[in-house]
Amino acid sequence: MLKDGRQLAPPDRPTRSDVVICGGGTVGLLLARTLADAGKHVIVVEAGGPVSTMDFNADMGVAGGRDHLGYLAGRGAGLGGTSAYWGGQLAEFNREDFAAWPIDLDEVAPWYAKAYDLLGVPRPKALAEMQQLIGSEVADPNASVERFFTLWLDQPNLATMLSTYVRKHQRMEIVLNSRVTGWEFEGSRMTGVTVAVGDASWTIAADAVVLACGTIENTRIMLNTAQRAATPWHGNPRIGRAFQDHLGGKIARVEVLDERKLRDTFENGRIAGSRFQPKLRFSHAHGRPDGLGMAGMLSYESNVSENLSNLKRTARAIMHGTQFSGLATLPRDVLAVGRAFVPLTMRYLRDRRVMAMWDRSIDYSVQAEQRPIADSRIMLTDGPTDRYGWAKASICWKVDGVEVCAIRNFAIASDTYLQQRGIARLVPAPALLDGDPAFLDTLVDTYHQAGGLCMSARAEDGVVDQNCRVWEVDNLYVVGAAVFPSSSHANVTFTALALAVRLGEHLSREVR
Repeated sequence: MLKDGRQLAPPDRPTRSDVVICGGGTVGLLLARTLADAGKHVIVVEAGGPVSTMDFNADMGVAGGRDHLGYLAGRGAGLGGTSAYWGGQLAEFNREDFAAWPIDLDEVAPWYAKAYDLLGVPRPKALAEMQQLIGSEVADPNASVERFFTLWLDQPNLATMLSTYVRKHQRMEIVLNSRVTGWEFEGSRMTGVTVAVGDASWTIAADAVVLACGTIENTRIMLNTAQRAATPWHGNPRIGRAFQDHLGGKIARVEVLDERKLRDTFENGRIAGSRFQPKLRFSHAHGRPDGLGMAGMLSYESNVSENLSNLKRTARAIMHGTQFSGLATLPRDVLAVGRAFVPLTMRYLRDRRVMAMWDRSIDYSVQAEQRPIADSRIMLTDGPTDRYGWAKASICWKVDGVEVCAIRNFAIASDTYLQQRGIARLVPAPALLDGDPAFLDTLVDTYHQAGGLCMSARAEDGVVDQNCRVWEVDNLYVVGAAVFPSSSHANVTFTALALAVRLGEHLSREVR
């Protein structure tokens, strides 16, 4: 059930729930559905309105270190949160991605499977089968790089996907335009949260509370409440530490050797009811020479690239209910793409592949894991506060510098993979081949914020335990990529969703 906090009179305000979830975005909504399906009463408190917007971002944070774009453009507040803007890419972590975690792939894998089911996505086929079906590739056990596939949601906005649950589920109340501004405790147990709407506020009692506001805002909440009151986590110096994002950008130029092979191997498409995108990564059999995960993909430059992008964004805005609209450029975009309409259509109808267009160039782009470091962190500013007296988050994003060697080794290994198959050759940037750390300045964040409230096996090493529970509190939990000790080669959202489903099952047993 949807409610607007601004329209709730005191008798209408919810005051008791099994679980209160702070944040009605990507992970918050899936967690709420999991709990409601298990028979628990859930109240979701969402600061934004019924349509997600990025208008809040500038009021909540500033960049205090390396340039970071995602704190402004990569987050949304409102029903559905950032899921109204992401592409809906589903990528699983590998076994080696959990090396720094207190849990392993065997613990997370069943929740990946459950998340696929809840999202309505057919579970992926085995990697070897996908490689054979798409491009007729036989896996090479001696190769240091392998081709893999990420799946994509047809409807990535969870507010739209779960609209029936959001509007009609009797055990799920979503209170919009409201903010959690404080806590109530009895010893180490949280008994309720303070919810504010403008100058009014009230308390909701709960058996468990979950922060699900995204990496930056979850950390900002923990830091601000520790600063304003004697919370149990007040003295934890690890809050905000090890903030991470993926380094992304072009690292090499692609020289095509065989266009047909390249298209069959790397063009996006659809199989077994799911959209897929082929990419490269270090193979599981050979591991990672520098200990960091890498994902490589081809990026195509065409004279109509901007027109195609505008058409895709406009269609996505209409489908997903976001505020973006490209209607002003629609006639020009349709005219520009018109000449390519027939070959694009024929390729898709015949092979279920999306024909890539590169009349200008093809580049090889990377999504690189950064090494977690304590000095890369989220802090609070000393400047003006918001209307509730909360300080903004200062995103002091830093990288170690060792990433440049890992990216160089990945580029060389990717070039070997492509040339051995007669597909293409890579011409890496000279600064990358020289291992110049300054090359990292040409890369940007990919809006995959992680860390800040890291999971650990011991209280003295992190912020939450293996079940995402804040170490110092019996019933306060954090869900989302903020708990990730490391960020893998993959988009972080799907693993965050899997952990949300896992937490939902845990709370359905714990909350009586």
